[in-house]
Amino acid sequence: MQKKKSLKFKAIDLAIILFCLAGSVTSGAVFWQEYNRTLTKLNEDPIGTIVFKKRTAQRKFIDRSVWDTLKQTSPVYNGDTIRTIEFSEVIINFKDEVTHLALYEKTLIQVFYSEVDGAKIDFTGGQMEIDSGSGSVTITSGSSAITIEGQVNLDKRSEGFSLSVLEGEASFNGEKIEAGNILTLNAEGERDNRPAIALTSFGSSARIIGTPGQVTPVVFSWNTVNFNPDTFVIVEIARDGNFNNIVETRTVTGVSSVSIPVRDGNYWWRAYPAQAEVSLRGNLVPANDIYPSGTLEVIPLSTASLISPAVSAEFALIDSANIPLSWTAAQGASSYLLEISSFANMNNPVVSRRIEGTSVIQTGMEAGRWYWRVTPIFSERVIGSLPPSGIGSFSVTKTAASVPETAQELADTVPTDDSKTIGQLPPERQLDSLRTTEVPVISHAADWTGDNISGDQALAAFMTANCHIGRESIQGQERDVLTLNSNLLTSNEWRQSWFVTYNPLIAQNLKNASGVRFKILGDGGGAWLFRINTSDTHHDGCRHEILINDANRVVEIDVPFSILKQPDWGSQVPFVKNNIEGIEIARHSEYFTPNAPQSSTIKIFDFEIY
Repeated sequence: MQKKKSLKFKAIDLAIILFCLAGSVTSGAVFWQEYNRTLTKLNEDPIGTIVFKKRTAQRKFIDRSVWDTLKQTSPVYNGDTIRTIEFSEVIINFKDEVTHLALYEKTLIQVFYSEVDGAKIDFTGGQMEIDSGSGSVTITSGSSAITIEGQVNLDKRSEGFSLSVLEGEASFNGEKIEAGNILTLNAEGERDNRPAIALTSFGSSARIIGTPGQVTPVVFSWNTVNFNPDTFVIVEIARDGNFNNIVETRTVTGVSSVSIPVRDGNYWWRAYPAQAEVSLRGNLVPANDIYPSGTLEVIPLSTASLISPAVSAEFALIDSANIPLSWTAAQGASSYLLEISSFANMNNPVVSRRIEGTSVIQTGMEAGRWYWRVTPIFSERVIGSLPPSGIGSFSVTKTAASVPETAQELADTVPTDDSKTIGQLPPERQLDSLRTTEVPVISHAADWTGDNISGDQALAAFMTANCHIGRESIQGQERDVLTLNSNLLTSNEWRQSWFVTYNPLIAQNLKNASGVRFKILGDGGGAWLFRINTSDTHHDGCRHEILINDANRVVEIDVPFSILKQPDWGSQVPFVKNNIEGIEIARHSEYFTPNAPQSSTIKIFDFEIY
């Protein structure tokens, strides 16, 4: 009788399997990182930069055999060999900032650059577009020598070679070619006298801005050479690269452009010369094997929308105001044109600047009503534009005080009475606090103020509220500390002392946050209220709040906005972050012992908005 083998799984077997899996994962991660890495040379200055990349482009150093993957902003060095794969594109800006080189799919080149001679390119094959700017570019391709002074398209494949001058001029083996002309060679390198066409409206890879839900007119324009009276142009747009699923065909005679409406999506296109001869299949035969073709993407985009400040928002200024502005992103936009004008029709803007990103703090705004808008800006590789956003407005109101320009001026303006004022920081701290872009909550620039409210105004003198900012040592560490003191003398009246900052920069930071955290050190005098003021609760004081119990020790307070509650009285509205106006810390008689003098002091520090 055959003995049954034991298949019991041992711990050592599991350990070996896990070890092997870990090794496989590590090796795969290293391989992927190596495959996608971008190499740099520490001892050599780059000759250019990759400013645009679509899909996959690779580079090989002149002294190495390893290809690395190029990325946006990758440096390009002398002698680099660069290649693109199918449906890929890469654009290089050279260090002179005027020479630009666009490589389209399945292209291979080697680049060189010198301060004296400019850019030199060894062109093996593919499609590329060169703009020499104010200088010249030298190209070698096999035994041919080409000099470019302007903008030129080059197309080299097994069927032949074409050179189209869009602007300026070029020289091919000493032969001068003017703007608008095309040089074509056949597969044997001989001059080709067949009809030829060169597209002038865009390159082989086009991205066009469309309107959601609507067709977009795509304009094809071209130059021609060697055309006869019976020669015409065929423009085709297809859903596939083999042109089996053609969605649009245009036969064009007598003109050099055509507009074709196209819906959103990705397409392939080609434009070729044809003559009145028919193939066996009954289709028109291209009159030349070399003709422009490429890909086309119509992108449905919506323009930017203004987020904040809210329409007709008001800001107080001391000399000049800093206004936080933000808007939604427009897909694919590289930057935005910000305009601010005193006219509702946006004439004569006083501010016109490009902003990278979707928010900015606009400094130096004077008193008055201002109107603003943003317009998305796209790279030169994107065709079309979006309209400006809607027009927003805000007001800046002048105050009587003026902002001290220096730390010494600040020290001279600090009163000796701390009641309803901000205290004094050391001079080296004052200047930093005044000029910081992201205004911290605990700083002079936060503009904290304090006041009293009483149900019986005749008795308001029986309550005082003081706030002070200064440097203090707490738990052996120097900190900026906000000290609040609320003192209620004997009274049964409903009273409240409050301390608030409406600084617009802090409000903007709160709108982009999910909560706040800070530390307190109290005297054990009772509870305080932490509130977030919003525009829709400001009128009746029914703000979103949380109760803070102080103690004779340091306590860390964490307040996610989700735990804020409104009192039962007053308006009941949802908490909307975009309506945030500021922060308030309050104390009122509900948290005092009746008929007894009450004084409470709380110190707040290490404030963080997250």
